[in-house]
Amino acid sequence: GTDGVYISNLFISGTEIAVRVVNAAGFRMQDVRLQAGRGGRIEPDSPNGHPSTAALSVENSFELSFLRCQFYGATATRPSVLLRGLPDLPGQLLSRVPYVYIVSFRSCSFVNGGVSYVQLAQLDNVAATDFSFVNCLSEQLAMPLLQVVSGAVTALSYGKKSSARTLLCSSTVYCT
Repeated sequence: GTDGVYISNLFISGTEIAVRVVNAAGFRMQDVRLQAGRGGRIEPDSPNGHPSTAALSVENSFELSFLRCQFYGATATRPSVLLRGLPDLPGQLLSRVPYVYIVSFRSCSFVNGGVSYVQLAQLDNVAATDFSFVNCLSEQLAMPLLQVVSGAVTALSYGKKSSARTLLCSSTVYCT
């Protein structure tokens, strides 16, 4: 995992994803501009229909803070920020947490897409919580500022498929 990373005063333009954060705690960005879809390249949605192109992609992380950042999505129908709670798969490093929580956006702008939270790991009655949007601006969105999606996932245990289970996900969202 990554702890205590601070990024400031940058502009990053990526093809599918400008910045990807995985398994982090205490991640902070200030005065950063991220842009996805450079060169018109947009990845198709994953097989389960979830988006895979975004200016910022965060997986299985917590205590994230964004101050005066600008997120430019590839199109108005895709998120500019993608938060994902993913299950651990056999052969991969174990995640610190299988969801994203305690995320703060202060004085940020979201252009061509809002924030999409996709929960794909089974939470067993643990909710991903605490998303705050303070003094944020959204422009040219063809989707909600915050979209929370949870769905069925096929659980993997010891390399064998077991029956699909429906995920439970709830959120606390603060907007001012």
